[in-house]
Amino acid sequence: MEFSIGQIIMLSICAALIGMHKTGLAGAGALSIPISVAIFGAKSSTGVMLPILIMGDIFAVAHYFKYTNWKCIARLVPGSVVGVITAVLLGQYIDDVTFKKLIASAIILCLVFLVIQKKHKHLLVLMKNSKIFSGIIGVLGGFASMIGNAAGGVFSTYFVSLELEKQTFIGTTAITFFLLNIFKLPFHIFIWKTITLNSFLIDLCTIPGILIGGFAGVWLVKFIPDKYYRTFIIVMTIISSIILLV
Repeated sequence: MEFSIGQIIMLSICAALIGMHKTGLAGAGALSIPISVAIFGAKSSTGVMLPILIMGDIFAVAHYFKYTNWKCIARLVPGSVVGVITAVLLGQYIDDVTFKKLIASAIILCLVFLVIQKKHKHLLVLMKNSKIFSGIIGVLGGFASMIGNAAGGVFSTYFVSLELEKQTFIGTTAITFFLLNIFKLPFHIFIWKTITLNSFLIDLCTIPGILIGGFAGVWLVKFIPDKYYRTFIIVMTIISSIILLV
C-alpha cells in the first residue's frame, strides 16, 4: 500500500484524535473512524489504524495503569475473544461497502448503549453484576472493535454502569483496549493482510501526533464536567455514524 503526503497528514490528524481519546477525551477518536475510512477504504482502514491505536494505548496505559480495575477486565475477556473471531471470519466474505455499513452499525450500537446509560441508569445498575450481561458486552465490543475499531461506546457504557471513578474508568478502559488490540494484531497481519511493513512504517510517523493528542487529552479532561463529558461522546458518535452512512 502506497501513501501520499495528503494521506500521511490526515493519518497524523487521526493519530492526534486517537491520542486525545485514549487519555480521557472519549469521543474524539470517533471522528478518526470516518476519516480513515474515507482515506483508505473500510476494511483496509481497520489495519492501518490498529498500530496507531496500540501506540495510543501504550501512552494511556503508562499514564493510568495504577488505576486499573482488573476484575472488570477479566469478566469481558471470554466474550471479547468470541466477538473478535466472529468478526474475523465474517470479514473475509463481505465487500467494502458492506464493511462500511457494518462499521456504521457498530458505531450506532455504541450510541444506543450511551443513550441507555444516560436515560436508564437503573437498568445498567441492575445488570452490572450479571455474568450474562458482561458476556454480551464482551461479544458486542470484540465484534465492533475488530470490524471497525468502534467498540469505545460499548465498553465505556459498561464501565460507567459499574460506577467507576473517572481515573479508574480511564485506566481500565486503556488496559482493556490495549489487550484487545494486541489480540487483534495477528488476524490483521496474517488473515486479513491489512497491515504491511510499509503501512506500519508510515504509522510510526504519526507518533508525534499521538503524543500531542495524548498530552492534550490528559490536560483537557481535568476541566470537563461529567455532564458535558457524556454529551461530547454522544455528539461525536452521531457525527461519525452519519458521515459513514452518507
